[in-house]
Amino acid sequence: MERWQVTRLLPRKRVILAVHRWLGASAALFLVVLAVTGLLLNHSKALGLDRIQVNASLVRSLYGMAKTSDILTYRIHDSDTVSLLQGRLYFNGQYLSLGESLVGIHESESISVIATPDALVLITREGELIEITDTSRLPFDSISAVGVNSSGLPIIVSSKGAWQADQDWIQFQAFEGDYGVRSPDSASLPDTFAGLILSDYQGSGPALSKVILDLHSGRLFGWGGRTVMDLTAVAILLLVTSGLSGWVRKSRWSLGK
Repeated sequence: MERWQVTRLLPRKRVILAVHRWLGASAALFLVVLAVTGLLLNHSKALGLDRIQVNASLVRSLYGMAKTSDILTYRIHDSDTVSLLQGRLYFNGQYLSLGESLVGIHESESISVIATPDALVLITREGELIEITDTSRLPFDSISAVGVNSSGLPIIVSSKGAWQADQDWIQFQAFEGDYGVRSPDSASLPDTFAGLILSDYQGSGPALSKVILDLHSGRLFGWGGRTVMDLTAVAILLLVTSGLSGWVRKSRWSLGK
C-alpha cells in the first residue's frame, strides 16, 4: 500500500494528539481512582478490608442508611432519654422493644410506662424492661395518649375511652372524671447513645471492601457514578485507539517501508 493511501486512512497527527491529550486530562482523576481501588481490591483479604466497618455519616447517607437525624428522642426521668428509630424503642441507647410511634410517657419511682399505639412498655427507673403489654391483653385498643387524673393516677386514653391503671399496671377500669394529657417532651440525643442505636439497628456500617468495590464500579454514587465510570472505560479505549493511531502513523513499517 502506498504511503499516501495509508496516511489518508488515519486522522491528522495534530487531531490525534489533541484527542489523546484531551481524553487523558479528562479521565486522569477517574483512572487514578480505578487504579488505586483495583489494587486495593486485589489485596483486600491481605489488608483485612472486609473486617473494617465504615461508620462515617457520609457513607451511611450514600448507602441510604439511617442517621442520627432520623432518631426521635424524648425526655424521661429528667435526664434519661427514650428514642425511636423506624419501629424500635430505646432507653439511653439500649434496645427496649418494637414500637411504631410513641404516644405518651408516665413516670414514677417504681414503674414508668412508655405507651405506643398498640402496647404499654413497663420499665424500672433505671430503664430495665419489666414487661410489654400489648392491647390484645388489655380492655382497650388503639392507645392515643397517656395522662393523669386529679389524684395523679395514670390514665390511658384509647379508642374506647379513658382507663385508670392501678399502681402495678395490672388492673384497668373505665374512668369518667377529669384528667390531663401531656405530650412527651423532645430531648437532644448524646452522640454515644446515637452510636449505640445506629449500631443496633443496622450494624457498624458497610465493610470497607464493599465501599471500595462500589467506588471502583461507580455504584457508590448511584446512576451518576456508574455513568462516569462507564465513560472512563470508553475514554480508556479511545486513549488506546488514539495512541495506536499515532504510533501506526509514525511507524515506517506501517507505511510499507
